[in-house]
Amino acid sequence: MKTGKKTIPQPKTDPRDELIVEGRNLLDHEKEPTGHGTRVNARRRWLPKVKIYKDKVLDGSERKRSPGKPFDGRSQLIVYHFMFDREWEMGY
Repeated sequence: MKTGKKTIPQPKTDPRDELIVEGRNLLDHEKEPTGHGTRVNARRRWLPKVKIYKDKVLDGSERKRSPGKPFDGRSQLIVYHFMFDREWEMGY
């Protein structure tokens, strides 16, 4: 029965120029998902807008407002939908 040390595979050692080239190639691969997300977000911003015709009331921290009317001179309303568990005292 042979007993010997198990060696952990190590990356090869190359000259610095090869390291730089391989590092740049890896960086290009790392940037691919970011570029995809950027393109998707740009397309999302160009989705058609929807006019609000219903007479709904939004209950804000300061007062109740109708979303069909401008907010302090602004023509657009951005809604953030945040959900959390009923047992939580605040969102995290």
